[in-house]
Amino acid sequence: MVLRKKTILFPIENVGSSWFLLTISCAMLLLAAGCGSPSRRVNEQMGKLRDEWQTNLTHQLVLPEKVLDWPSALELMRAHNLKLRQASMEVTNAQEGVKQVYKDLIPTINLRAGISKRLVDFNHFAVNDVTFSADSFFNVPGVANFWARLYAAQLYLLRATAAYNLAQCEQTIELYRLFFSAEELQDQQTRAQMQRATATAMERVDPFSGKMRETEVETHDLALARDVKTFQDHAVEVLGSREAKWVFSTNGLPNLHYQDNPLPLSDTNRIAQVQLKLVAVELESARAQLFGLKLQYWPELNIFISSPPIYQRSFGTDIFWDAREVRASADLFWNIDTRG
Repeated sequence: MVLRKKTILFPIENVGSSWFLLTISCAMLLLAAGCGSPSRRVNEQMGKLRDEWQTNLTHQLVLPEKVLDWPSALELMRAHNLKLRQASMEVTNAQEGVKQVYKDLIPTINLRAGISKRLVDFNHFAVNDVTFSADSFFNVPGVANFWARLYAAQLYLLRATAAYNLAQCEQTIELYRLFFSAEELQDQQTRAQMQRATATAMERVDPFSGKMRETEVETHDLALARDVKTFQDHAVEVLGSREAKWVFSTNGLPNLHYQDNPLPLSDTNRIAQVQLKLVAVELESARAQLFGLKLQYWPELNIFISSPPIYQRSFGTDIFWDAREVRASADLFWNIDTRG
């Protein structure tokens, strides 16, 4: 009976806070249960990957053959080659890096809302208990700092573009070599068929010699199968696709005529333009790094501008932006190296 009386006389504020704490505890338990153990989640992902591994392995064993001529192979390489895609992403990141130098000058707006109240008084919630503020920040860069960042971003863009062009040239050359390797592999397969026919005919005349000849043919077949697999792996790496067994056709293959007209290696206006530009960018980057080390010892002017919030509401009081409260300050920083 006494316990019942105590339960009835329990304060309403404490009941409200107890329910609030109970709700928070249940939410935390549900969140923890939803997250689960990392090991269990990783094991689930491993199970999915094993199924995909078996599916892909079965699919690779029955790949259809697909014939590629030079234009279609070049288009497939430019669309799916991993090295080209990575180099293209570097160019995109470098372009965004140049834009970001200017975007940092755009003022930012931050909105913040909150509530502060004792847990025992949480059931007596009012609008005045909510705080809200809107702030804006403006970056005022130093003259030397701004131009240094812009110069570094533009230099990185030049390097990324040159690296992409170089990767495109290298992968195109690798694709060109693939077509010649395909012709050589086709000749090896034709010779292997002739050797098998010869071994069969020889076995009819001289079984002993024919058997030895057949053993040699089997050895050549194993080496040929290994060469075919190596060729397909190289083709997949260059083309960036493993959706078929690639068969190369020489239709549309350009004839460079290098035997009749050798490249003028001494003409630096035509030869190795991309390589020279990439090395020039690297040299300029090294020079800029040395110049940046010297700039560390120059006086640096820092400018700061502070202002009150655009709008703020706290404990029922509204505060608006006032131009008279805007304050500007500047300082001159100079680091003198006394340690050499």
